[in-house]
Amino acid sequence: MADKLEKLEKELYKKEDEELSRRMRRRIIFPQTLQRLSTVWEETKKENGPKEFLKISRRKILKWVFISAGTITLILASLFLFLYLGTRGNEAEVIIHDRGPIESGELITISIVSRNTSSVTLADVELTVILPSGSLVASRGQETPAPSRLIKKIGSIRAGEENITEIPVRIFGAEGEGKEIQAILLYQPENLHARFSSKTSETIRINQVPLGINWEIPEVLSQRQEVGVKIKYTSSASRPFHNMWLRLEYPPGFQFSSGAPKPEFGNEIWKLGTLEGGKEGFVTIKGTVIGEEGEVKSFRGELGVFNPLTKEWRSYRGVSQSSRIAVTPLSVQIELDGTRQEVITPGQDLSFTIRYKNNTEFPLKNISIKVLLQGKIIDLTTLDIQDGVLDFPTRAIVWAPGSAEELKEVAPGEGGEFNFRIKTREGPIVQSIADKNQTVKVSAEILTGLAPQELQGTELASRDVLEFKIKTKISFLAKSLHRFSPLVNSGPLPPKVGSKTFYTVVWEVRNYTNDLRDAEIKAILPPNVQWENNFTPKDTRVSLDFSLGEVRWRVGEIKAGTGVLTPALTLAFQVSLIPSEVETGEAVTLLNESRLTGFDAFIGESREEKHDPLTTELRADSGTSEKDWRVVR
Repeated sequence: MADKLEKLEKELYKKEDEELSRRMRRRIIFPQTLQRLSTVWEETKKENGPKEFLKISRRKILKWVFISAGTITLILASLFLFLYLGTRGNEAEVIIHDRGPIESGELITISIVSRNTSSVTLADVELTVILPSGSLVASRGQETPAPSRLIKKIGSIRAGEENITEIPVRIFGAEGEGKEIQAILLYQPENLHARFSSKTSETIRINQVPLGINWEIPEVLSQRQEVGVKIKYTSSASRPFHNMWLRLEYPPGFQFSSGAPKPEFGNEIWKLGTLEGGKEGFVTIKGTVIGEEGEVKSFRGELGVFNPLTKEWRSYRGVSQSSRIAVTPLSVQIELDGTRQEVITPGQDLSFTIRYKNNTEFPLKNISIKVLLQGKIIDLTTLDIQDGVLDFPTRAIVWAPGSAEELKEVAPGEGGEFNFRIKTREGPIVQSIADKNQTVKVSAEILTGLAPQELQGTELASRDVLEFKIKTKISFLAKSLHRFSPLVNSGPLPPKVGSKTFYTVVWEVRNYTNDLRDAEIKAILPPNVQWENNFTPKDTRVSLDFSLGEVRWRVGEIKAGTGVLTPALTLAFQVSLIPSEVETGEAVTLLNESRLTGFDAFIGESREEKHDPLTTELRADSGTSEKDWRVVR
């Protein structure tokens, strides 16, 4: 048929009409172009006459027939795809039955309905359920952690039928928390090869957590009082809570001293393990409270799940408890350099302020204040007191009406302050291992000689105590040697241009009162100095980073008393130098600045000590003199 049409077309058209034919075959003609097409026909009619016009009209009619048929086919196909394939995925629905609020850890059954809403059978039906993290799935009398995706193979569901899947599960969470459950149904209609899905989700609200925390702590605390706090944790659940932890949050000014049992992480996290239903446990802590009179201190405890690797905490239950610092009728307070929390450095000048106040509604007369200083690092010979005296036998500083006129009578709500200064020793006294972790303890006591009639029977005396930790003193020495050296050196001395001379670098560390952890010493070699990989002691963890030219000694822990009660920690290593012409007459650098770093375990701070660069000026080598120190030709 197509061949005949092509032959007819060749007979109808002249050679000069072939270009027009090609253009017309490529063009799609819409109704709005009919007017232009009519014009073309008119022109063709005028040029070629009625016979030729009839030939062109027949050709155009045939072309329109083909175009119309194709358009109708396309419309019908689109309608089919829209009405049939466009409804695919609606043959099934998945429903999670709604549940009311639950108790955390309660065993519940999640019911999921998979329904065929189509007129054909659904094959290869598969249900995927995503449960909240930390859930437990019960099966055959055992409970196991829920997988990330729980997959159930259902098989086939006939038209109009449904399948019910029930999952026994325990869901854990905090009170008021919502936990989402997701369900995804995959299936394949039997008359199609494609797979489709239906999804839904449901949020379950936790309205109760069967865990309890009870604080046993005084409602009123005294300033600087060492307080014991008992925390009781309980479970009223029917089943155990596994992998439970306790976390405590302390108020500002609380100084933790001990815990029983000891915390697992820091001073605030305890591992409890499995908490059985109907059981209870206890954690006891001790600490000191510092704060303003009348200040409220809030403590908080939480039971939950803790990940030791990521440090992520998920709370199930939290309870807070508050205590108040008592307001004493006659108060006294100590400050060091304007603060109540300070770490003292050996050799530091200490400036103390003693504040007092009458908090009653009556005048108080003949007030006296006594301050006692304790600490081996204190140098009493440097004591400078304002308006007070030193009672040498008791080593106490005293302010009384005889030396301070303002203490004869203090009006209601009034107060004042006294100051004194004292120096600490450059080197702490270390006579035995008992001199480890030293402190300076300052205690102040205030009292009145005669209480007003209205306050008879009221305790007017009060005390304040502060204890300040002392940083460990670290002595870090670096020196360069040649003749008097633990390693054998060679080469000309004074160093000579073009010749190699060997030197020994010695690092020496002494540590007084506190253990130093993670200690290491680093220094960089100049480009013209060579590392000889010769050192002593041989078991020392010392190495050279060739890319940086950095010598690194990984010391580790340096015990308190090292170099004082026991020998100093030392390392000697060998380097070499070949001087150049431009260094003639100069003392050449053998090692750049040395840096000792570590962590003071007692005060909880990082420490750093530095030493100046070492040169060929061998001042620590008594076997040399100035004539041996500078480069010669």
